[in-house]
Amino acid sequence: MAEVDGQVEVPDDATGDAQPAAPANGGERILNWMGPEATERPAPSLRDAFAGIGGAVLAVGILIMVVGDDPSRGKFIGAGVAIALGAWALRMFVKVAALQALAVGAFVVGGAVFSVAVTEDRGDSTFVTGLVMVAVFGAAWALPGLRHRNLLLGIAALSLVAALGTLSGPDNDHYDRCSNYMDEGDYDRFNAECQDFYDESSDSLLPTDLTDQTGDEGLIYLGGALALFGATWWLDRRGRKGPATALVAAGLAAALIGTALKVADFGETTAPMFVTLVGVVVCIVGSHGARRATTWWGALLAAGGLIAFITAEMKPDSSTSNGAVAIVAALILIGTALVASAIQDNATRSQVATSPADGTEPDQ
Repeated sequence: MAEVDGQVEVPDDATGDAQPAAPANGGERILNWMGPEATERPAPSLRDAFAGIGGAVLAVGILIMVVGDDPSRGKFIGAGVAIALGAWALRMFVKVAALQALAVGAFVVGGAVFSVAVTEDRGDSTFVTGLVMVAVFGAAWALPGLRHRNLLLGIAALSLVAALGTLSGPDNDHYDRCSNYMDEGDYDRFNAECQDFYDESSDSLLPTDLTDQTGDEGLIYLGGALALFGATWWLDRRGRKGPATALVAAGLAAALIGTALKVADFGETTAPMFVTLVGVVVCIVGSHGARRATTWWGALLAAGGLIAFITAEMKPDSSTSNGAVAIVAALILIGTALVASAIQDNATRSQVATSPADGTEPDQ
């Protein structure tokens, strides 16, 4: 401020005409809701690992004792609810670190038992069970008590992918009915109702509809994995390492399941390349988020697919040719590493060149 002729002048930027801050968009509101606890991953410790697994084993023991020799759906539901609520109360009100870790393991067992038991009498129980698990574990991760326990978020995310995958599942009633016709020798009804289910031209011992649906389920798992990796990338860029860790773990599991389900649809050369591609994606996501285990798992998956592809192409028939397969695969892997390193170095130099030396933002 400056004083001129006894008057105090107020700078333009200090007046009340300043523009209000732009409202946060949906993504920013989610990040703000997560709070500062989501910015870091909890440090691993032997205490928490042993206590968590101990809590899960303890919950299983309690479940066995409650259900006893005369199991019923009601007993499973009651035991699951009791274990989950007890674990939540322990986590909420007892501030001993080991017991809080124990509570997380116990809640996983209780929540899973409840989700399965409460939906087991439905014809579409697998799909509904997945949705119930999403609700149970997602709510536990979001609400006080078990909030920000990333294991719960990972279970919820993987349950959602699994639930969607079951939508492409085969018609088990049709399969059972056709099997019964064969067992009973009722070939007339089998020929009338089941010829569209079994395809004699297929080399598979399983019904064609079953293998086709399995392939579709694999695509759903892979699509879910891609979505989870995308969410992981987005969270990592915004410094939310905690939930990103949960989603990348669920994405890795979904990618492995989807690859296993889908790889049978491809030939002996296409399938290994497909596995390699999935491994590269996993490795890139892990490297971007500085996740050592994810990066190595992706690299191992990619290397395995590459070796299988080279083996299918070279068809080695001696120890010399087997060694040549390994050498060719190694050269490709090393060359890929060198190319990736050069790209990373160029990106780093470009970033340094465009950044001001004094650390201030460049003029727009």
